Amino acid sequence: MAQVTTYLSKDTFPASTALTGTVSNGYRNDSLIGTGTAFTTQCQEGDWFYVDAHDVLAKIINIVSDTEMRLDRETVALSGETAAVLPNLDYTFISIKPVGGDCDINGVTHTTSDPVTWERSYGGRRFEPVIIDPTSSALLSFGL
Repeated sequence: MAQVTTYLSKDTFPASTALTGTVSNGYRNDSLIGTGTAFTTQCQEGDWFYVDAHDVLAKIINIVSDTEMRLDRETVALSGETAAVLPNLDYTFISIKPVGGDCDINGVTHTTSDPVTWERSYGGRRFEPVIIDPTSSALLSFGL
């Protein structure tokens, strides 16, 4: 069964939840050091880490402590950034249609005549989260 969500400003799908504290890169750009963070209670391995200011989106592969975790890829340099976490959910399809103007989807501009759809066959891999930034609005439909 499809569900529909309207995006009026920049956000992610699935929706993100703000983390407490701030994050910076550790000795490597895939290692994060937190200040005032609670990674062990706010995150799970397999969730997605997100920094809106830099469009950083990476999977959490190892939570070492409340103040240290590792990602599946290197990111840009981070220093005292606020961050969020997204759950790793399983969808059968995701469809995004810009309405009334262009919409950036993962950094690529799409027009109202250029919707984006991802479908997953049975047993296929999970979708990575999506960063949506509409100039007007965007309709997102998804199936569980």
